Amino acid sequence: MLDKQMCFVECAFTNMGALKENDVIDPEPLYTYYARFDSSYREVVVKAISSCANIQDVIRQDVKDMGTSCSAFALVFHLCVAQLTLKNCPADRWKSSLLCNKLRAGVPSC
Repeated sequence: MLDKQMCFVECAFTNMGALKENDVIDPEPLYTYYARFDSSYREVVVKAISSCANIQDVIRQDVKDMGTSCSAFALVFHLCVAQLTLKNCPADRWKSSLLCNKLRAGVPSC
């Protein structure tokens, strides 16, 4: 299952033009994609993308020996963006629930 997720994210990022050779993220296509969203959400996602792009060398190092058929880097980068977006979710989009609050606090959902 994880391989399918990795391949899906790698495919999506590659087709968007965000994933370059050697697992390098170009954030500009991601910024363009999120430009269509409302400003409060866009601001949070752009900051998350920028923060994750700044640590992409660390992410690459963390996944370098995973030996997967698709880019583990792309999936971990995506998870980085999702985690920061969730943590800083705008109030008008936040749904206060037990699960959401646990995820925001960093508690694994399993």
